[in-house]
Parts: sequence; structure tokens; C-alpha cells
Amino acid sequence: MKLSSLLQREEFWCAFSETISDYLASRFCWQGRIERPASAHAGLPLRANIHTNLIYPSGMAGTVLRRFAREYAVDRQPLKRIARQAYVTAALSPPFEWFLSRRYLQYTAPPPANADSWVYLPGNHSIRVMDWQREVCHIVRKKGCSKHFLEAEIDVRSRFPWLPIPPLNAKGADNSWFEEPMLHGLPLARLSGSDEIDARWQDARSSLAKLYAQTRKERSLREHCDKQLISISAGCGKIPHFDELGVLPAAQRLSHLAAAGPLQQIEVCQTHGDFNPSNVLCTEETTWIIDWEYSQERSRIHDALIFVLRAWHPPGMADRLRHALNHPTELTKAVQWTGAELNFDGSHRQQLAVFLLEETATFVNEAIGEGVLSPGPALSTFSKELTACVAYLSAYKSPTQKPQPLTPAAGLS
Repeated sequence: MKLSSLLQREEFWCAFSETISDYLASRFCWQGRIERPASAHAGLPLRANIHTNLIYPSGMAGTVLRRFAREYAVDRQPLKRIARQAYVTAALSPPFEWFLSRRYLQYTAPPPANADSWVYLPGNHSIRVMDWQREVCHIVRKKGCSKHFLEAEIDVRSRFPWLPIPPLNAKGADNSWFEEPMLHGLPLARLSGSDEIDARWQDARSSLAKLYAQTRKERSLREHCDKQLISISAGCGKIPHFDELGVLPAAQRLSHLAAAGPLQQIEVCQTHGDFNPSNVLCTEETTWIIDWEYSQERSRIHDALIFVLRAWHPPGMADRLRHALNHPTELTKAVQWTGAELNFDGSHRQQLAVFLLEETATFVNEAIGEGVLSPGPALSTFSKELTACVAYLSAYKSPTQKPQPLTPAAGLS
């Protein structure tokens, strides 16, 4: 999540200060704090740039910072790329840095060795600490966030060491942090060559398909839906004013739709949970799959439907669902890489209802106990799209196009 979004969603600077201060104290016996500057000359300042998503010590060399802003500086359109590169150069070096990357925090005491050159990248559930001198990255659970998300990252690395995930160098006894090698690459979403994009996307999907095959199991569809519904109901009761969004009634309707059809059993397996081009990191030699904090047991086609419905970006999801249901050949092709079958005999509507129920559980549980000020625009938008999806699934009878014979899946379809 972008720093700009985090600032709207939560008391981010308080969470950042407590998270990093406590981490430095527990791991390095540091006796200082990170806090708001008391004056222009107090302590070592930390600057932040909203667009590049970087928090860093004042005075750090722009050549170093530009390494971490590379993702922002790259764009497939030449004019945008030139503009972004110019902005990065100006924003991360004096004198424009003084206006474009403001001082937000300070170290109250000299930080531990090397920490005065760390670069911080904020995220949904953790703060990523880039120790570029040692070429390692510390991932620290953000204060107030559920421990489940960081534990999921650690668990997947431990159980499936063959997956293309950066390995664990070290971890905290309480799983509140872990350390991994630093990777230098670009997300798939930032690559420009279509052939390379296709090849890298296929690499990532092949790794996930192997994971599904190794962890698959049959489960009662009713049992699986009940589990999701219980989780959603419990979560809604913990979030102030959540009932105003209408999420629980929509989830209850989805559970009913999932049960209405020929499908009685469903294949579940370990999934990534947020499989999109931004979480496929391409280095020179390896296609990595990163950010496994949402990983858990879900329906086998869950990750494929994440991509089909662009579920990481809720606005327009109901329209994308409508398109998918009315183009069965396209939809079937888009999920076949998972090894699962999608039959247009009524069971496809059940499977889509299960997916939406799983996504709702994820959205609700993410909002619990994370310092979120209110349900906010993201959850409000999701609830509106969810309501529209439920209405369309309820009225849906059959596709407007007939399924056609399949050809092998390719590209980003």
C-alpha cells in the first residue's frame, strides 16, 4: 500500500515510530526513540517522499536512494518515464529534496551501526527495512497489526523452501520480524517487453500450480463456506460502524449462492492470496513471487480469479465479474493453469460465490486491530462492489456466449 494511502487510513507516523523504536531496542539494545522533530537541529532527521514511498535519513546520497525508487521511475510510456526519472532525481537530492521530501521524524539518539543508512519502505502490515550496506532486508511487523500476516510469510518459507521466495536469514522468536536477502529487480507490472512478460508470468504460475498440486484436498463446500462466514461475522462485530457497510448481509447471501448448485465438494489448497503482477519480482536470473502475507488455504482457483477480477483494485470489480461470467471461454482459459476445472453447469456460479466469500473474509480480517481509523474508502468501495457482485450473481442465469474449445493458455490472460 502506498504511503499516501496509509496516511489516510491510520495514524501512520505513530505506528512507524513505535514499530522501529521497539525493533531497534529489542534487537540492538538501542535506548533512543524515533519521534517528531522537536526542532530543526535536534537528532538525525528522517525524510519521507510520498510518491517514491521512501523514508530515509537526511543526508543520504541520492545515488543510493535512486536504487530504491527504481520501481517508481520506470514506466512503459516514454514521456512518463522521463518525467518520473526527473522527479526522482530532484526529489531525493538537495536542494529540491528540502521541499519534495519533508522531514517527518528524527532519531533521538545515534542509531545502531549501519542503521543511520537504512531506508524504510512502509506496507500494509509491516515496515520493510533496507540495509543496503549488508544487502539484507528486515521485515518488521507494524505496531497494531495482526501477527497472522507476518507469520504467514514465515510459514510459507518454512514449509515450501522450493518456492521462488527470498529465503529466511533469521527471524525473531516471537515472529515479529524476519530477515531475508535483498533482491534487485522490477515487478512484472513494470516490465516492457511482451515476450519477457509472458515468460516470467508463466514461470510464476508454474510455481503456484506446483504448490496447489502438493497441497490440494477435498472439502465439503458447506463446511468451507461456513468457516468463511463465521470469520466474517466475528470480524464485523469488532469494527466500529461496520454494519453500515452491509458486508455481513452480502456475505450471508454469498454463502447461500455457493450452496445453490450441483457442487457439493470443493478443492482447496495453499494459495498466495494476492497474486498480481506487482508481486512477481523479476531479477536477472529468477522470477520471484513475493508478499505472501495473505497466504492461506482457499479454493484452488482463488489466485487465478484474483487476477481475472483485479481484486487488488476493488473499483469496477462487479463489471469485471459480469464480463467474466458472460465470456465463459475466456474465463475457463484464465483459470486452467491452476489445474482446476470450471464447468458452466451452475457450479461456476458457486465457485465465484466462494471466491467472493474468501475475499470478503480477507478484507474484514485485515481491518481488525490494525490501528485503522475507520472502515475508510477502501472498505467502503469494496462493500459497494461486493453488493453489486452479489446482486449480479443472484440474477445470473447463463452466459451470453457459449463456451468454445480451449487452446493452451498464454500471456497474462
